[in-house]
Amino acid sequence: MAKYNTDPEFISELAQRLNIKPDYAKEITKAFTDSVRNLIVTNGILNVRGLGFFHTRTRKGGIARNPHTGQEMKIAVMMRIIFRPSHSLKQAVNERAKRVRKEQIGF
Repeated sequence: MAKYNTDPEFISELAQRLNIKPDYAKEITKAFTDSVRNLIVTNGILNVRGLGFFHTRTRKGGIARNPHTGQEMKIAVMMRIIFRPSHSLKQAVNERAKRVRKEQIGF
């Protein structure tokens, strides 16, 4: 099973790679996530080269029925955030998967 990375682990990795203090890495991470959030909210679209493409899509509302009571409920129109990974990110993930499979079967 894949290991889940937390914010502190990401911040520590960023600080080591950029040779900066963890406090600065934390500020950079917060500024990046705030910028991504603001751009998606205001424009509905963001393309980060090497990472992927974020965009919003409207999910239509309608009427649904509670399966237990049979009562009808109104479902509101909502916006969904869609992420499509870049080609280079897909390749990197697939290459890692190939290495892991080879290690598991002993090649």
